[in-house]
Amino acid sequence: NKEESRKLYGKYVDTMGTCMRNHMMMIDMKAGKGPIKIHTDVALQKLAETMSKKEIKHLEAEAWEDFLDMTITQAGVWAANNMEPEKVPSELMPSEPYLLGSHAGCAGLWTSGPGDFGPEEWHWGYNRMTTINGLFTAGDGVGASGHKFSSGSHTEGRITGKMMTAYCMDHKDESVEFAENPEDLAKEIFMPMETWGKFSGYTTDPNINPHYIRPAMLQQRLQKIMDEYVGGVG
Repeated sequence: NKEESRKLYGKYVDTMGTCMRNHMMMIDMKAGKGPIKIHTDVALQKLAETMSKKEIKHLEAEAWEDFLDMTITQAGVWAANNMEPEKVPSELMPSEPYLLGSHAGCAGLWTSGPGDFGPEEWHWGYNRMTTINGLFTAGDGVGASGHKFSSGSHTEGRITGKMMTAYCMDHKDESVEFAENPEDLAKEIFMPMETWGKFSGYTTDPNINPHYIRPAMLQQRLQKIMDEYVGGVG
């Protein structure tokens, strides 16, 4: 749907960012135009037209290393299907909507953008602050921004940390009053650690325990809910 997307996004379709590519794939899948293929075969064959055999081998090694840095399980798919990605395309699909998306789409929270770049309506306060005053996020926690690879998340985390500091400095004279009793809040905060200390020896494997769930278990349950009731298996 490149030409259809051009009506919406104009010249940006010619050099598409990750978020736009993801969105276009989702539009096609909803329209029943799947499966979607990534043409590693075409890309490599086109580059190989001007390269020697030695250069081609080096290119392939670099390409697969970079590819597998991002999606390690793809090697298992290639092996299981007896595929040679330099000769045939591979099926792919973004995982949105999901708990964590593919770093570029329907995942994360709505936040204020930077004040020195972008439309004014995208900036209403501190950079990376959510619609709740004083609540900041970064990385995949920020929605619809295609820069959430390792270095992008690291950079965004630094920006968010600085903005959080600025927020605290600007509001240092404000007093915070809680409706809850401070002792009750402390009890709630420390409860997971106290529960772990009390019951972790109840089973031979501390990861499997009827008295608590660990963060990884919580994520697995949320992913299962998203698989069965929201976006399907990504």
